Amino acid sequence: MSVRPSFWQERIQKVIRDQFDGENFVGNAIIIPAYDKDPDKEHIQKLKTNNISNGKPIKYLIHVPTMRVPKDVINSTNAYLSFRGVILAVQKHNRNPENQPIRRVLCPGLGTAVGRMPFNRCAFQMVQAFEIFDLRLNDKLMKPDKLWDVRAHDKMMQEYNE
Repeated sequence: MSVRPSFWQERIQKVIRDQFDGENFVGNAIIIPAYDKDPDKEHIQKLKTNNISNGKPIKYLIHVPTMRVPKDVINSTNAYLSFRGVILAVQKHNRNPENQPIRRVLCPGLGTAVGRMPFNRCAFQMVQAFEIFDLRLNDKLMKPDKLWDVRAHDKMMQEYNE
């Protein structure tokens, strides 16, 4: 039994084939418009019913892998790398005056399903990425002078277990 790919899946797969030689790597976020034109009333009603975005249409799709192939990423920093990629891609998108700015991002727990990353570790890694690359709370990690700083941070995120 084969399952037909969704409209969005087909669109992002085409971009990956055409612009990235068929593979998007962990932490590289790609932003595409969710629709070729304004979303229809049926889509907006589904959003209201599901309370996904307060009834506002979702205008962009952001694709960011958390693993190259389906596998366990429990002891990785892949959630951090992936959310970092989302933040940087949104910042780049918003710098272009021709783009409608992205003000909110809905994001699932990165790597928590197939990758089996514990929810608390994923959330911690995503907060770390947000604090460093959006709030700019740690220049030492945003633009590190020494690899040791990154290594210590990476180890701390892999072992986080509260």
